[in-house]
Amino acid sequence: MRMFLALLTVIMMLAAPFLGCSSQRPDSGSPGEQPAAQDQEQQAPGEESREVPPAGETREVVGREDGIAVLNDEDNVMRWKGVRALVALGADGVPDLLAALDNDYEDVRAAAAVGLSELGDVAVANGAIPALISALDDGHGAVRAQAAVALGNFGAAAAAAVPTLESMVNDEDELARNSAKEALVKLKGAADNPPAAAEPAQDAAPPPVDGQAPPPDPAAAQEPAPETEEQPQ
Repeated sequence: MRMFLALLTVIMMLAAPFLGCSSQRPDSGSPGEQPAAQDQEQQAPGEESREVPPAGETREVVGREDGIAVLNDEDNVMRWKGVRALVALGADGVPDLLAALDNDYEDVRAAAAVGLSELGDVAVANGAIPALISALDDGHGAVRAQAAVALGNFGAAAAAAVPTLESMVNDEDELARNSAKEALVKLKGAADNPPAAAEPAQDAAPPPVDGQAPPPDPAAAQEPAPETEEQPQ
């Protein structure tokens, strides 16, 4: 009996390492495998390089094609950059700015009115006034306000806008009301005080010929010589 118990003890001692290994495998697996898997998840190939910065923060918008492309962007900063790119084109950007007055985004329409105002006479010469008068009936107060500001800045050239601006003095939007009133002050002031006509330039004396002195002025030659008093003898 004692020999049987001793033999059983020896067998259990020999089998203990195998029993321990089999109990650990389902638990955690081989040492070092889990951290390696985590590293692979965190360092997916090219993941960091594919990160795109927030829209509008770093991307530049230059030129007509790029400017038009972002006028309907979801990011309002990009839409604003698109309008500014068109303004930077000067006269070449006016047609697209006029088209932007009908854009689906009210901030684009308002920014287009601001850009036309900045271009001044260039915008006026390319048909901005009728388009801005139409914008005075826009459904958003900010657009109506900026259109009124632009027309006021154009001065006497925008006199046709006065009737519509007068109807805006009771606009439901405070900014639009105030902008219309200020524009009317500018337009009526420009009508009451038109720019003075330039005085005709006087004829200049003809340049000397071959180094000779210019001929005398005929008007000066006709002036009588001053009388001299006779000295008593």
